Amino acid sequence: MEKKIDITEEDVDKLMKVFAELNSTNVWSRVKRDDFTIRRFAMGYVNDISCCVLTDQARLRLGATQNIDYPAIVVKFVPDVIFFSLNRIETTAVNTTISENGLSPRLLYINENVALMSTFSQNYNQDDDLNVETVKKIARVLGRFHSLKPPISIDGFHAWNKMSDNIGELPISANVFKNEFIEAIVADDELKDKYGWYNIRYIIINSLILSIAIGSTFDDLDLKQVFAANKIKMENVKSPFVFTHGDFNRGNRLVKKETRSDGTIETEIYLVDFDYSTYNYRGYDLGRYFSNYRHKEDMFGDEGFPTDDEMKLFLKNIDKNVLLYKVKVI
Repeated sequence: MEKKIDITEEDVDKLMKVFAELNSTNVWSRVKRDDFTIRRFAMGYVNDISCCVLTDQARLRLGATQNIDYPAIVVKFVPDVIFFSLNRIETTAVNTTISENGLSPRLLYINENVALMSTFSQNYNQDDDLNVETVKKIARVLGRFHSLKPPISIDGFHAWNKMSDNIGELPISANVFKNEFIEAIVADDELKDKYGWYNIRYIIINSLILSIAIGSTFDDLDLKQVFAANKIKMENVKSPFVFTHGDFNRGNRLVKKETRSDGTIETEIYLVDFDYSTYNYRGYDLGRYFSNYRHKEDMFGDEGFPTDDEMKLFLKNIDKNVLLYKVKVI
């Protein structure tokens, strides 16, 4: 799957149709084709996300203000390639709940195909993990997230399990389960960009560990064993069952920094991309965070796993804000 980069006339047409659906109180309901610039985000491998910014002339004509009318917005279309079928009604409920609790950029409009929100800040990166106060803050944000109770079903949890049981049916599996393909990705940066699903990194690491454990070699290892073994371990851990993000990679954590009048810097953290958010084991989000803790690269870093003390710093702060509750899984 090729990552979309350029903006086409078809993209502009799609945006204009979305803007035409907005109610008249939203300044973007009155824009013309030449009123804004468009830039597609390079982050991610599935999502079609663009930033739209009103020109200075359009701001004056439309009377747009920064804090009320959002002269710059982010538009996210539902991805063409997803790991399992999404319930669009539940996705709307999830996005609305998270936005209204201040854990994501402001949600301005959403339907079954697209979401509009206020502009993003910079992505969370390696430097943020090196800042103790920022680590505490991201832990508290995730703790608050895990405490949410959006009015959705248990279907998403069952979909996750079905995906794990049928991992060979995923769109990427035909290539992922060929060891020579994995080796090619490791050696080729261009292939990393094209097929850079973070699942591949997990498969590589877990495959090597499992091959040692069962006395096999990497070449003749059946990679599907990795997922079967991990599922057993996951169930034995008995991780708390909460509302999870489901895709807690670094690109979905945003950092907004503002300098106060006294010269100190105020840091706010927001989360985005809730296509896979559902009730699930808390360990999914914790494992995703620790898997690239202080890594220079988000998807293919090799700086190792955090120490016990580093994990304790995060876990102590997440537990200050999470209200664990029991959900009967049926």
